[in-house]
Amino acid sequence: MNNTNNMDISKQKKYFEIEKLLIKQKFLSVLVGIFVLIIVIFISHRLAQENETHIQQLVEQQGITTKTELTNELNSRIIALQRMGQRWEKSGGTPYLQWQADATNYVEDFPGYQAIAWVDSQYKTKWIVPKLGNKGLINLDLYQENQYQTVLQTVRNKREITFTNTFNLSGDEKIFLAYIPLFINNKFDGFILGVFQTQEFLDSLLDNSNGYQIQILDGQKLIYSQSENMLTSPWQHNLNLDTHNLKWKIIIAPTPELLSELNTPLSTVILVAGTILGITLTLLIYLAQTTFGNQKQITSINQELNKNIKQHQQTENDLRQSQNKLRQLLETTKVIPWELDIKTWRFTYIGPQAEALLGYPMTEWYEPNFWENHLHPDDRVKSIQFCQKLTAESKNHQFEYRILAADGRIIWLRDIINVVQEAGNPTMLRGFMFDISDIKLAEEALKLRERAVNSAKNGIIISDANHPEYPIIYVNPAFEKITGYEYKEVRGQNCRFLQGNDINQPGLYELRAAIKAGRSCTVTIRNYCKDGTLFWNELSISPIYDDNEKLTHFIGIQNDITKRQVAEAELKEKEERWQLALQGNNDGIWDWNIKTNEVFFSTHWKEMLGYEDYEISNHIDEWSQRVHADDLDVVMEVLKDHLAQKTPFYISEHRVRCKDGSYKWILDRGQALWDEQGNAVRMVGSHTDITERVQIKQALEKQLQRTLLLKKITEKIRQSLDIQEIFTISATEIAHAFQVDRSLIHSYIDQPIPHIPLVAEYVIPGFASMDNIEIPIEGNSHAAQLINQDQAIACENVYTDPLLQGLETLCQEIRVKSILAIRISYQGRPKGIICLHQCSHFRQWTLEEMELLESVAVQLGIALAQARLLEQETHQRAELISQNYALEEAKLASEAANKAKSEFLAMMSHEIRTPMNAVIGMTGVLLDTNLSLQQQDFVETIRSSGEALLTIINDILDFSKIESGKLELEKQSFDLRNCIEQVLDILAPKAEEKKIELAYLIAPQVPARIIGDVTRVRQILMNLIGNALKFTKIGEVIVSVEAKQISESVPTAYEILFAIQDTGIGISPDKMQRLFQPFSQADASTNRKYGGTGLGLVISQRLSEMMGGSLWVESHGCIGGKLNPRWQNQPLILSLQSSQNSIGSRFYFTITTTADTTLSWEELPNYSVELVNKRLLIVDDNPAHLKILKLTAESWNMKTYTAATAQEALAQLRLDVQLDIAILDVRMPEMDGITLAQEIHKLSNYQNIPIIILISLAKAETSPECSAAQIYAYLTKPIKQSQLYNALSEILVNQPIKISPSSVKPPKFDVNLSEKLPLRILLAEDTVVNQKVALLMLKKMGYWADVAANGLEVLTALHRQPYDVVLMDVQMPEMDGLETTQRICQQWDAPERPYIIAMTANAMQGDREICLEAGMNDYVSKPVKIDNLFQALSRYAEKLGIKV
Repeated sequence: MNNTNNMDISKQKKYFEIEKLLIKQKFLSVLVGIFVLIIVIFISHRLAQENETHIQQLVEQQGITTKTELTNELNSRIIALQRMGQRWEKSGGTPYLQWQADATNYVEDFPGYQAIAWVDSQYKTKWIVPKLGNKGLINLDLYQENQYQTVLQTVRNKREITFTNTFNLSGDEKIFLAYIPLFINNKFDGFILGVFQTQEFLDSLLDNSNGYQIQILDGQKLIYSQSENMLTSPWQHNLNLDTHNLKWKIIIAPTPELLSELNTPLSTVILVAGTILGITLTLLIYLAQTTFGNQKQITSINQELNKNIKQHQQTENDLRQSQNKLRQLLETTKVIPWELDIKTWRFTYIGPQAEALLGYPMTEWYEPNFWENHLHPDDRVKSIQFCQKLTAESKNHQFEYRILAADGRIIWLRDIINVVQEAGNPTMLRGFMFDISDIKLAEEALKLRERAVNSAKNGIIISDANHPEYPIIYVNPAFEKITGYEYKEVRGQNCRFLQGNDINQPGLYELRAAIKAGRSCTVTIRNYCKDGTLFWNELSISPIYDDNEKLTHFIGIQNDITKRQVAEAELKEKEERWQLALQGNNDGIWDWNIKTNEVFFSTHWKEMLGYEDYEISNHIDEWSQRVHADDLDVVMEVLKDHLAQKTPFYISEHRVRCKDGSYKWILDRGQALWDEQGNAVRMVGSHTDITERVQIKQALEKQLQRTLLLKKITEKIRQSLDIQEIFTISATEIAHAFQVDRSLIHSYIDQPIPHIPLVAEYVIPGFASMDNIEIPIEGNSHAAQLINQDQAIACENVYTDPLLQGLETLCQEIRVKSILAIRISYQGRPKGIICLHQCSHFRQWTLEEMELLESVAVQLGIALAQARLLEQETHQRAELISQNYALEEAKLASEAANKAKSEFLAMMSHEIRTPMNAVIGMTGVLLDTNLSLQQQDFVETIRSSGEALLTIINDILDFSKIESGKLELEKQSFDLRNCIEQVLDILAPKAEEKKIELAYLIAPQVPARIIGDVTRVRQILMNLIGNALKFTKIGEVIVSVEAKQISESVPTAYEILFAIQDTGIGISPDKMQRLFQPFSQADASTNRKYGGTGLGLVISQRLSEMMGGSLWVESHGCIGGKLNPRWQNQPLILSLQSSQNSIGSRFYFTITTTADTTLSWEELPNYSVELVNKRLLIVDDNPAHLKILKLTAESWNMKTYTAATAQEALAQLRLDVQLDIAILDVRMPEMDGITLAQEIHKLSNYQNIPIIILISLAKAETSPECSAAQIYAYLTKPIKQSQLYNALSEILVNQPIKISPSSVKPPKFDVNLSEKLPLRILLAEDTVVNQKVALLMLKKMGYWADVAANGLEVLTALHRQPYDVVLMDVQMPEMDGLETTQRICQQWDAPERPYIIAMTANAMQGDREICLEAGMNDYVSKPVKIDNLFQALSRYAEKLGIKV
């Protein structure tokens, strides 16, 4: 009791002490308030930090989710494009329709595509889907675009799938591209190109990111933004997306609305509430100090505290609602977010996706140990231990495990876990669950494949492609069973050991080629087991590539087909018999088993309808479903009748559908077989394609029907020649023929204002007449178009036809619904219009109706023209008869004059030639006798004058032939260089006589042989080069030849330019216009000084034009003739710079020709490679010759050094220039070529250098000085390219050129043949140039010959004097060579008859026999070569018994 009282007293004392303390400590309330405020601020700040961390984590998680979705969507589109690429590569190029279908599906299924295109190997866009809106991309050459070049080359070279940077296609539209490179058998075949609209693509993926603002940058360029003004936010999170060369920067930030929802007011509430609480405590303490005992005031304070507590509870409720909104936001993502309390191991939050994935109600997820209880039993312990261990270490982690779904399914999950800490201790787990079941299934599939490979019955081999021997690295058990070898025995070996010594199998070559090319193939080869037993192996190999498209391995699959091979060998003979029978028949064969409805269709039966053999199965429906629906019932009736034995054979003509949807007419014939009960059991027959026959028959029937109808209308129209009656009859007949309601005929009057008045009408009762209705032309598109064309215009609905727009009221007034109209015209001029109206119904006009109306309009136009012309003909007939009579008289007079002119020219030619030939012939006889020098000079003067007169006559006759159009050109292959060299050979003596340099140069691009008339080309060259020599006193004449290809599409078509340059007197500009006029020269004094008829240039110009070219001249800076624009301002390969200050002239002519590409190997140039880089010194004082030799040698890839004087050459040699050979001109000032050669050989380094000397014809024989100078070869001018090359080759490499068969060996003829075989020769040739060539050849063999220009002159000459040999041209005017030979055989006996040698340009098989049958003794073909002519004369000598 006392103790209790003591305790109460003690309490009271403490109470009073506290009271006193409170009263005495006046500042206690302030200190308490400050302490509480500090605690409140700390708590509020801590809550704010937690809220910021929470928001930051949400933004990061949303960024990861966005990046993952973008990556997955980009990969899905890449995979789709890869599938297209793989299909392309496997099939060697996808057909367009299949490719278009795939592309269309992808564009429709995957948002964001603008187009999918195929770019070919030349970087041009060929295919694109869709075409609408993308036509600008078709045939776009991507390689010409700078922004594409680097990307295209990188993708092709690395074979990597690549995205491009984003760029503007047009305007502000941004796109980016995906390139899928295509390779077929390792050969680049273009790209599959995906075109993505950036905005549409990203909008389709990011439109669900509610509460967030997203921007995407490509480098520094903004390509996507969900907000025009995205403010800089402290919550902003940046991520980098890097896939397939696509480098994007993703910027994500929460929207102000989301921030307002996520920013919990709890910290603010606590701060406010804490502040209030602190103030309240301060006040309470203060009040306790002042009025500690006042109970009423204390109660008031308690009430205030209760109110604050309620406000705090309300704040907590608001925070909880904010958290719920946050959870709802997380639930919109495609992963399963969750939160778990570590203390209880219960979920505090789980996304609703969990229920959809596993099937458990959401309430069960919040039960204790839900996660542990539903883990797969095999994963439960290790998963829990792993998670607990890393959680205890506060480490974020991820792992994979299996969980059981409500329906018993096993779901694989990948969990990404974030450990949440408080004060350094883990308190909560947050994470995301990802369903990886598909990935695990793929892994299981791979394991299953491995087990399948091991259990397969076919042998499987894998070899290493990185090793050159392709060693075996794996075989399956089936391989060991088939071959008898164990894996350890074959490991590291090449598979070729299985063939033993049997290595020459066709399949092995194909197999090796496929392995070398890195492609798949299937072959059948013979292999041998370990015990030596043969087995047939059907081997299929395929390459294996890594992710970088690098070949790493080959896999081969063995199939032992030994039994099948034996069986196939037995069936092969039977199959061959059957196939021979089928191939011998062009019909398709079928064999129908009626009981089973199985049918054998032959390959040709299927090919007839456009199908491959495998595309049609063996069932009767394959036939019946292709028979045309309109024919099927009839065909089946015929078939039933035959099967019922009502007809002996089944025969039917019907239509059958082909693969492309078209129909063919088929003659189907067959016969059935019946069993003993009379049931049809089998039927065999054939298909014959009769489509063409049926179409011809139908076309003939339509044509006949149309012709009869047109004939009927035409007969009615042409019954009268009265114009109005024609109109009336036409309107009626046309209306009846076309069965229309109204037929109108309008006349067309174009002056003064075009209009079409109605002139005739036929209308059936019930419809209004149009007599008083004028059809306007102005503003009437239908009438305007109709007047301007001869094609009918059909309007099936006049109210919708654009041509009749604006005429609807008129059409309604006359009640017309359809119109068919055509203009009436004659000789292209409109005469009127036929217009057919269908008023009762809308009518679709057929093509046949339109064509028939067009034919009627033509006939009506003709009838009208005939009627209108009738009056004119009546009035003009008398005058026309008179005019015709006068014209006929004039025509007869003109023809008589032309005939007289031709006869006169022929007669004059013959009459002049005959005595001239006699004169020339007799002078030849005189020259063979002993004459004094004076007599010989007189005779030679007579002969040269006679030959000059013959030349004039020949020019006149050639001009006459050209003017009358009777000159025909030959088309024979000839060597162009030989043609030029023959002309130069003829003219070289004349050039040497005048001391004029004569040379030529042919450009490398000029074809060696061309098709044309060699005689006429030679004639032009003779005229132009002869004129150049005639009018040049000193200097040179140079011929140059160039060529241009006319068209790339015809590579053998050329235009060849010949240029003849001289240093002569030139042509003054005022005389240029007379140059190409017949029988005139530039100056009258020219004729007196130089001679000539003035026809040479005219004939050359006309011949050039006949050969598709032109001829012109340049002199004194002026141009005369017809300049070819193709060669205008074209610099020549060789241009003269005369040292004599001569004016000179340049004559040009061109011909159009075709290169002869049918050369034999002997005729092709065979330039030796040994001349390449050989060093050549050329010394010539003539600049033109120097340049010709330099260009010629450089065309053989020789290195050239040139000098214009001997001193200049010696100066170069003293510099120790390395040389292989030298060419020196013999005639040079100061020091000649022989002396220079001696000086060169005195130099120490050049004592043995080979030297070639160029000499003129006059100095062809070498002097003793030449021999002393140790000269290797002498070449006469003008230099021939073949001679120069032969000399260089023989000296340097002993390799003569092979230009033509005649140049392989030097000509083998005796220059003194005339001494061993003296002959009197008559040359029968009508062409002057050919005469000169033949005479030159004979002269080289020592012969003179008389000339006859035709067969009549030959007979005259033979009557005048005897000849031993006649060289007979086959084609000559007046009388050809064949007829002349026959006349000779008739008029002269064999002993007295001359030996006749035919010369003809016809080299076809049988021409020789024709000449011999006519009586000729021998035959040489043109162009005549001196070797061939020598051989022909030698054969005559052998016949005479003379040895030559």
